[in-house]
Amino acid sequence: MKFSTAIDAVACVRSGHRVFVHGAAAAPQALLRALADRASDLRDVELVSLHTEGDHPCAVPGVADSFHINALFIGA
Repeated sequence: MKFSTAIDAVACVRSGHRVFVHGAAAAPQALLRALADRASDLRDVELVSLHTEGDHPCAVPGVADSFHINALFIGA
């Protein structure tokens, strides 16, 4: 079995990509944080989800040019 860090797992995401984010309580928080850490390297990445629980580090004002959130349901 091969394991990877969250940083390595999101390294393949490039500007303009569309990424599905599993929703509800299974939202991959570590992967979202790692992706948000790359905000300065990315532009126009679309994140598609039904809805996510908890904080969404890719949905804060400072990363609006990097990520577009496309969610069917939204909460706090």
